[in-house]
Amino acid sequence: IKAQAAEKWREFSVLGKLHNLCIHSRSSTNIHNNFKAKIGRELPRDNDIRWNSWFRLIDVAI
Repeated sequence: IKAQAAEKWREFSVLGKLHNLCIHSRSSTNIHNNFKAKIGRELPRDNDIRWNSWFRLIDVAI
């Protein structure tokens, strides 16, 4: 199911890849801590409820 979900998000091109990066960065504690140590921030998760969640994700990624 995870592979199918990732494939679905890739259809959204750059935004889909950014979403998948965010999901992957939170897939385990070790990956999350390494990502946060190298970047200095966390990528906020996008969701369907908060309209500005995509804006925040893109803003942090840039």
